[in-house]
Amino acid sequence: MRSADIVRRATVMLHDMNCHQILSGACNAGDRCFAVGSVEGVPFTAYAAGCNIVILASTFERVQIIPGAIHNYIRISCLDCSTDTGKIAAAYDNQICVFEPTPLVCKNSPHVSTFIKPLSIIVCPRHTHTL
Repeated sequence: MRSADIVRRATVMLHDMNCHQILSGACNAGDRCFAVGSVEGVPFTAYAAGCNIVILASTFERVQIIPGAIHNYIRISCLDCSTDTGKIAAAYDNQICVFEPTPLVCKNSPHVSTFIKPLSIIVCPRHTHTL
């Protein structure tokens, strides 16, 4: 196959994909926007990229992106992972959302599980202080 054909096919594939499927983005600023967890003994890294959660395998291969659209595109200020259960907690403004891993149905995947929807959402009241 000629290189021009390869470039043409890649361009068509990229045109049909959403931007977040190609470019996951850099980690949000701060040392609380990334964490390491594990699911059934398999380690993973999760980090906040804007309003999205990016999940990487131990080889830093991108496994999944949890889009921020379900939280009205609010920037994630803090993220943490459990090394026991694999749950991911993310802070969206005054909400803390906990995502639970669920087993994959597809047997061809090298990954153990996927994070589909939030397990729980905790709403923290806003405190205002006046001097």
